[in-house]
Amino acid sequence: MKKMLIILLCLPIISFGQSIYSKDNVNLGDREAFITTCVGSANKVISLNGIDIKMTSYCSCVCDQLMPELYSWEMEEAVENNALIELFTTDKNLKILLDCATPNIKVGDDYNFGYKSFEEYSETEILIGIKSCVFEAKRDSEFTDLFTSSQIYSYCSCAIEKLIREGHTMGQLNKIEDENSEAFNEITLPCIENLLIEEGNSETFINEYIIDDISGNNYMTEIRLNNFLGNGYKIKINIDGVVKYFLFDTGATDLIIDSEMERELIFNGSIKKEDYLGEQEFVLADNSIVIGRVVRLNNIKIGDYTVDNVIVYVLDGGSLLCGLGLLDKFRKWDFIKDSEILKIYK
Repeated sequence: MKKMLIILLCLPIISFGQSIYSKDNVNLGDREAFITTCVGSANKVISLNGIDIKMTSYCSCVCDQLMPELYSWEMEEAVENNALIELFTTDKNLKILLDCATPNIKVGDDYNFGYKSFEEYSETEILIGIKSCVFEAKRDSEFTDLFTSSQIYSYCSCAIEKLIREGHTMGQLNKIEDENSEAFNEITLPCIENLLIEEGNSETFINEYIIDDISGNNYMTEIRLNNFLGNGYKIKINIDGVVKYFLFDTGATDLIIDSEMERELIFNGSIKKEDYLGEQEFVLADNSIVIGRVVRLNNIKIGDYTVDNVIVYVLDGGSLLCGLGLLDKFRKWDFIKDSEILKIYK
């Protein structure tokens, strides 16, 4: 969690976004220019709110480790959409940034994570803090033996918020594994308790954003929708090899399939007995109540992404409907009605 402000280190790199590096043919001649621009007017070592950063060494590492992993089209698209931060902080790229930061960043014990309010942190900073926490938690075998990926993400969301809102310091955080420490008793225990309460009270089934459930290198995928004769739009979704066109409705809350598609998925082995989670009541437009089967599905392809652990509802005699249930699995999404385009962000 101590690396959550890594976003500050990304900002100088973004100014160099017009320089395109290809994964297949890295232009090493631009290395010196990249490092110079990345460091900017800063000294070789800068101090920022109690964080000392070896900028030259850090920027050199990013140039050598991250830039060769980026395709030129990724850079061009990110620059065009003013989304370099999103590109640099995808799961794969963020890990590289964190590895570069580890030997080049020193956080003082008196550094206070609450130096600004939780609301003043950007959505990206909070997300990076959560991701950093998840990365570190998954290195701890004791933690991964006890909790699932979803639970770890929920725990880290709670821990990052408490870290900021309660103004804990780096010195306190360094002692978080000590059961007598302030951080352990005010962050770890309450967040684990909240997690257990959430699990125990879970009577409904919801989809939530979990980065580990999404496969795909792009930070964003763009999907062109099909106009359905003026009655909305249809979207192509591939569920473990079974391709269908779903009615796209942002006013609907769930991803729904009919019993016919359910049978197809059962016959090809996509749905097994253990995938059924229970039943859920649905109120139809005529106020009648029907019971839907709740199933958890993997390998759902939408745009350039493949998503796992998606809660899907099966309605006998129902239709194929893509509501917010599937979109909730992503960090954010935008529907551009005039262009009939859906953008989904990892």
